[in-house]
Amino acid sequence: MAKTNLLLQSPPPYNLGWSITGIDADWDDESGQVELRVDVSVFASGLNNRTGIGGLAFQVTILAAVAA
Repeated sequence: MAKTNLLLQSPPPYNLGWSITGIDADWDDESGQVELRVDVSVFASGLNNRTGIGGLAFQVTILAAVAA
């Protein structure tokens, strides 16, 4: 589930937003699984304003290499 929320309690000007600042996926030799790392940034400015990320959703496609 991907979900964001926002609570505005002050009149403009205010600033808010969120972004994905980095994504990386690598094969983990120890676990035998793909490890996905995501960096997320969220911000809100203004008197008593709040914002948050309640969940992230991803679609991942893994292409396998076949040894000859």
